Amino acid sequence: MKKKTMDVSELALNLKQLTHTDYDREESRSGEFQSPEGMESQLKNTILDLAGIPEAQFSWSQSLRVEIGLDSLDMVELVMICEKDFGVSISDREWQGLSTAASLRDLISAHRANT
Repeated sequence: MKKKTMDVSELALNLKQLTHTDYDREESRSGEFQSPEGMESQLKNTILDLAGIPEAQFSWSQSLRVEIGLDSLDMVELVMICEKDFGVSISDREWQGLSTAASLRDLISAHRANT
């Protein structure tokens, strides 16, 4: 039996469909994130959910990949969730350059300030 392999575009499409299924919100929540504190809290909860770590182990200065433990697919999913939840568009170059949770928070804040 031959294993089915997926190319990157198929994987991205499957991940996008999964993300939209798992993270669809019943109603638009964009008004909830008008304050920086609301955005920060939601972002923190999203990171905690993806990483599967308790809040006590989280710090904004931690590396998303090394200390928090997000792999490449987690990072793609995180960016897609952020784009949807916060109404921002994050380029490939921007998300690939993200290092810490704080850098993602600051990137989202900057994008929101420009809209």
